[in-house]
Amino acid sequence: METTDRSAFSVIAVQGLAIAIPALAMMLWGSPSSVPVVLGGITILLPNAFFAWASTRRRSGGWLLVQGVVKFQLSVVLMGIVFRYLTPDPLAF
Repeated sequence: METTDRSAFSVIAVQGLAIAIPALAMMLWGSPSSVPVVLGGITILLPNAFFAWASTRRRSGGWLLVQGVVKFQLSVVLMGIVFRYLTPDPLAF
């Protein structure tokens, strides 16, 4: 794995920790907002992980724009699915 590959995925690891630490703290204190925090984190982390993976592939600059659009659309679709079927608290999400 190259340095750019590692740095792209290290950002994803930091984002995962930024989601997991507050969610774990909320779970320990018995907060009902812990589930929406995890759902919101996953909704954002999955498209970012896709974008990190896709951006490490060597392609022309136009593909980076396409990957950004796909990341945005994936975020919107995941948010729609979560809000439609799981109905989390919007403020905690």
